[in-house]
Amino acid sequence: MTTLKTGEKIKLIKINLEGVTYRDWMSERDPIPGDIARVEEVFNGDVTTYRLACEPAPGFLTWGATVLEPFIEYEILC
Repeated sequence: MTTLKTGEKIKLIKINLEGVTYRDWMSERDPIPGDIARVEEVFNGDVTTYRLACEPAPGFLTWGATVLEPFIEYEILC
């Protein structure tokens, strides 16, 4: 799997919620397959971790989460 870059948009194909290490307190729900998310930040350590945000309309956060890379499958969108 390619390491994502800040600012990229992805479509979640699979997500295991056990890999979510933090949820934004304003999240309406958990991430689910089919969601479109923006990569807000990338943390490189023993395991690459992404801070993702699903914001279908600017200013209206559906969910925000920090997730470990092995726990998600995604498609990079152009």
